[in-house]
Amino acid sequence: VVHYSYHSGTVCTKETQYSLLSFLEECKGRNIDFYLASLKSESIPLYATNRELLDAGAIPMFNCSREAAYVKVLLAYNQTEYLPKDFMKQNL
Repeated sequence: VVHYSYHSGTVCTKETQYSLLSFLEECKGRNIDFYLASLKSESIPLYATNRELLDAGAIPMFNCSREAAYVKVLLAYNQTEYLPKDFMKQNL
């Protein structure tokens, strides 16, 4: 799963039917990787909701457009040279 949040990077993490944190936990329970895109830079402080998702196991994608995030995930999961999570850590 690739989630691209609003321009500011905020998301709903409260325990409601719209909670992205609950969705992330569901993905983890099914062994589905969850990537959080639209994070601007590792050096810029994160919103509290982004920190909650990363602490819960979301995999960050920094400085990545929607299109680039989608293509990178397609490449990562359709090649055999690297494990997908290792591939995702590389700059292309």
